[in-house]
Amino acid sequence: MRQEFLKQYGKYLVTIGILILLFMVLTQLLASELNPNLLQQFDFAIITWVQSWITPLLTDSFNAITYLGSVQALIILVIITSLMLFIFKKTWEGILYIFTVAAGGGLNWLLKWIIHRERPDINPLVVESGYSFPSGHAMMAIIAYGMLGYYFVLFLQSKAAKSITVIAFTILIFLIGLSRIYLGVHYPVM
Repeated sequence: MRQEFLKQYGKYLVTIGILILLFMVLTQLLASELNPNLLQQFDFAIITWVQSWITPLLTDSFNAITYLGSVQALIILVIITSLMLFIFKKTWEGILYIFTVAAGGGLNWLLKWIIHRERPDINPLVVESGYSFPSGHAMMAIIAYGMLGYYFVLFLQSKAAKSITVIAFTILIFLIGLSRIYLGVHYPVM
């Protein structure tokens, strides 16, 4: 069974590993080459614009949306998704999902530790601890919801259902990332 998994997914795992290393190197190079003043001006302009929308209803909505990218929500998502994959005899897909989300969490922690970017102090609506970049909510939303969306597209038959799935998961991932800027706990860029 392990040989079957390696034969089917081995090249993807190697490719993902190489892409992760490349992403880490490029992120570090980009972070070291950016003009801090220009970046600060851009970040401030975007945060100010997004936070100009602040209303109690929108704040409640973005708090709910941001929860979908939290560790608690992602643990529930991984458990439910993996169980469903196991029930439908997609064992390797379930194992790959668990591994990918866990590895993404580890990568996010490592990048935060390497980059050490403090959180913005422009009108935060919630209190968060730890470093700002990369956004764990945004990065893990891309990984967990992106991979879940990929599985839906892979297993659904209807082209319309596949298209709706891609649009829905793309909007969800975008909104989770936007919620972090709206709530004042992340910068738009880095």
